[in-house]
Amino acid sequence: MCSSKKIVEETSTRSYESAVKDLNTLQSNAATLKQLRDAGAALNLLNLPETRSFWEKMGYKTSDLNRLNVIHVAGTKGKGSTCAFIDSIFQNTDFVNSNGTRMKPKVGLYTSPHLIEVRERIRINGKPIEKDLFQRYFYETWDLLKRPHPPLNKVMEDSPDMPMYFKYLTLMAFHTFIREEVDVAILEVGLGGEYDSTNMVEEPIVCGITSLGLDHQANLGNTVEEIAVHKAGISKKNVPLYSVPQPGDAGKAIANVCNQRETPLTFVNPLDQNVVTNSGLKFELGGKHHLSNAALAIQLCKTWFESEKTPLSPENGVDTETNPGSIPKWAIKGLSKAKWPGRSHVIEPSTGSNIRWFIDGAHTVESIVACGEWFVSANSNKQNKGAPTVVLFNPAHGRSANIMFESLISDVQKTTDDIKIVLCPNISARADSKNFTVFYDEKLELQHSLAKNISEKAAISENDIHIFPTINDAVDYIRKEENGSNPENPTNVIVAGSLHLVGGVLDALGTSASNFTTCATDN
Repeated sequence: MCSSKKIVEETSTRSYESAVKDLNTLQSNAATLKQLRDAGAALNLLNLPETRSFWEKMGYKTSDLNRLNVIHVAGTKGKGSTCAFIDSIFQNTDFVNSNGTRMKPKVGLYTSPHLIEVRERIRINGKPIEKDLFQRYFYETWDLLKRPHPPLNKVMEDSPDMPMYFKYLTLMAFHTFIREEVDVAILEVGLGGEYDSTNMVEEPIVCGITSLGLDHQANLGNTVEEIAVHKAGISKKNVPLYSVPQPGDAGKAIANVCNQRETPLTFVNPLDQNVVTNSGLKFELGGKHHLSNAALAIQLCKTWFESEKTPLSPENGVDTETNPGSIPKWAIKGLSKAKWPGRSHVIEPSTGSNIRWFIDGAHTVESIVACGEWFVSANSNKQNKGAPTVVLFNPAHGRSANIMFESLISDVQKTTDDIKIVLCPNISARADSKNFTVFYDEKLELQHSLAKNISEKAAISENDIHIFPTINDAVDYIRKEENGSNPENPTNVIVAGSLHLVGGVLDALGTSASNFTTCATDN
């Protein structure tokens, strides 16, 4: 039996830092993850039953999640940005409740991965929850899962006694949103859809699927059509599902799943650029791919507003204008102010610096293409064209690495002939960013392979390619080398290939996670 003194001591030593340390014990190492991938789909089937079992161990019922009025978003590309658009729309629209009283909604947002601090994954009203709040809800979840009663109803005899990292954070996010009594919870799928821990929600208000592409093939399949079936797994009977137009037969695959589940399905076309211009809407987020994400966000919000289950509606109504394809007035401010850190993210030169950073977490072939187009567009004017440029790159898990790198370099070469390349693994010093799910390669074989290939394919001198063992070393080198450049012609640095790389760079630049809001502040 524990003494009261021991309990007090244990509680007093708990902090945000200790929560991060305890959370990291739930990460699977790279070798374990390889075994899980090799085991195939059978383990996928266990994920949701195990998640439900842990949720019940915490004292909840699955039906408790329905009170969160969930908007559920899956996809390969743009699902985080779409969630940011939705979040910003909710924060920038005047609402009334069923009694006609004006009020501001309380909005929960759960996304992954984080860039700098793990608390970024769980947000209230667009801001990462404060450290003390993260600590409180982390240990409430921890203690509920560790208590002896009620016993854990294991799915299999060898099922784990504690959930792994992502599953734990999902349970913690649900617990946080219930305790905080949010009016709406926006949930971004972590991996796939059908078997993802977020799919424990039985009655969301509305679901959405962003653009699909090849990613996580070991878990989801080797074709976009197979991946589409997994993504469409978030569909529920009589719950509206909206999707952007999809490549190949992926749209048909989504439609087949929705038909089987009696899910109303609608495909949403991107916003027309002329309509956007005429409406006066100017995006904080760069890149034409956001026209699709914004259109999807509008439809998801509109359906949520119109649902009989939800507690709020826009003060001036939800009807769109009569002109087809027009942008509802209630959406314009939210769309224009939406931000999503690490995606189409520009950091202008500060005092004493001659570096302009272009940062994007693109990590698939398709998203790298969009990233390259964004960079070219941003540097098409006379002032920026021809600027010396450094490409800082590392792929997530080495997937399609050479294809992505060649595509990015090809686009950069459209803007300048003065190019240097910096390569490094996704190794960062911050505890929140420690990633035990990848092998640490002391020989940096992937980076050397990328360097050799790009030198041959893009005719870049080996003298202009530099390899470093950590993200911090790479950033230090870039700052030292490029801050002495011409202040009239700042050096561009484009960072892409992995969200872990992006997070490490932002951290090395001294960016605070507290500034990672989904909504720009008024000037």
